[in-house]
Amino acid sequence: MYRKHLLFFILLPFTVFSQAQDNPLQKQEQDSLMFIRQKARDYLHACQQYHRNGQYELHKKYTDSLLEFSRSYELREAELQALMNQAIYYNNINAYEKALRIYHEALDKCGDIPNRDIARTVILVNVGNVYNNIGAYDKAIAVMDTVIQRTRMYKTPPLTAIAAYNGLSTGYSKLGDEKESLRYLEKVRKMGLEIGDTTVVVTALNNMSSSYMTLGDYGKSLDLSNNSLNLQQNIVYSKQKTTALLNIGMSYLRSGKPKQAITYLNQAGEASVQLHIVEVEMKTHNYLAEAYEATGDFESSYKEQKRYSDMVKSNMKEKGDAMTLDLKKENSDQQKIIQHGKRELAFLRAQKGKIILGCFLGFLLLSGILFFYYRKRKSLESENARLIRDFRDIHNRHDALKTQMEEIAGRIGHENAANDNNSPSYKNSSLSAADRQLLMHKLTDYMEQEKPYLDFDLNHSQLASRLGMSSNHLSEVLSLCFEQNFYNFINIYRVDEACRLMKDPEYRNLKIIAIAYESGFKSKSSFNRIFKNHTGYTPTAYKEKFCS
Repeated sequence: MYRKHLLFFILLPFTVFSQAQDNPLQKQEQDSLMFIRQKARDYLHACQQYHRNGQYELHKKYTDSLLEFSRSYELREAELQALMNQAIYYNNINAYEKALRIYHEALDKCGDIPNRDIARTVILVNVGNVYNNIGAYDKAIAVMDTVIQRTRMYKTPPLTAIAAYNGLSTGYSKLGDEKESLRYLEKVRKMGLEIGDTTVVVTALNNMSSSYMTLGDYGKSLDLSNNSLNLQQNIVYSKQKTTALLNIGMSYLRSGKPKQAITYLNQAGEASVQLHIVEVEMKTHNYLAEAYEATGDFESSYKEQKRYSDMVKSNMKEKGDAMTLDLKKENSDQQKIIQHGKRELAFLRAQKGKIILGCFLGFLLLSGILFFYYRKRKSLESENARLIRDFRDIHNRHDALKTQMEEIAGRIGHENAANDNNSPSYKNSSLSAADRQLLMHKLTDYMEQEKPYLDFDLNHSQLASRLGMSSNHLSEVLSLCFEQNFYNFINIYRVDEACRLMKDPEYRNLKIIAIAYESGFKSKSSFNRIFKNHTGYTPTAYKEKFCS
């Protein structure tokens, strides 16, 4: 059955510097900037208006203009909104590969804007809808679960959670669990009523109609679709009205009334062509072929079946291209490693003669390398043991992580003072012991209040910049106060966040991969490795032992 997604726009404010300027030239520049940003707002307003009115080609035209304009004047927020509009257009016409490519580009650009957490959440819910469209239902459900958790963390628009619940209902429906699908759709309907959004309500009614049709309750399906039409009496054509017409036609067809079905299916087909809703148009041809056959009009049935077959071929290609793009993106890192290995192998083959000549020297160096390896291994084992010790100290207490990290820093400071164990690397440092303590408290305060570790792209220089200190001073504080490098320090917080989420009843059913993303980890493999290094357990084993 055709199910309607909720696709929507990012509504992010453009940053405008409004303070008074005494210099006439500066005032002129400010007025020019205000004019440019207002022009971008006008483009965006036109995009949204044409989309709401079902004028999708004009929507695309103004979207392209907004993208070109925003890039010309380096308006990052406007550029991101233009990309979102482009992706929505391509998803609407079943150009899934293009839509997914643009969404990935938008995700990459999120780090350049002030409201990046909200923007990333909004983009993710639309990415989840694309996954549903191309048949990657398990992936769609995982993304939508993540979106729901993020809506509780950030002040996202109400439609974000609504769209995620709607996406979950679609995923579970496609996997055959209509009862779970209906449970989420009821949430969507109630939330639509609460915010007074008719579009949300009729979308829920249409999707509920599809679920009941799948369950064989054609009477209930027909009632829900008629309710949806009644709420849209003043609308000539819209996606929601087209979907309701399709569902009514299908309900009549399944109830053994093909003549009534043909009337509504033809109306749905006409509307889908005008609105460029490819998925509905394709379904209409399929069910019209079945209806005409039931009435004995085999010529019309053949024509409709031919149109359906042609559209299916095109649609399957789009889905295949989109899935291929997604797989390519996931495997890009692995391919880079493989290519690097091939280059190394080619180099070794080319240098075969030199390698043979160097074997003797290599043999002489082997003992030294083995000794270095032994020391390195012992160092790593010691570091891993310390990580597990510190984590278990934290795990067995109920204080705030900030307090415990500062106590660890205090313990290390006393040990270093007692043993006169100052690192030679910082012998000539401009920081005094008191300075280091101030920066250490500033660091732990920032980690507790701003939670920068949830950004999986965070690096050493970015954190130093946000704290207003140099990278060298940050390294010194991490090394002398915590005996940690940057990544071990950040991962302590990420692992602690993952443990907190696993113990929280509200997140109990969240998948391990979703826990990883919500805790700031970039991939499941790095999450598993780092979590075990810090706790001595795999995430799954930890969840079974401490969170059951």
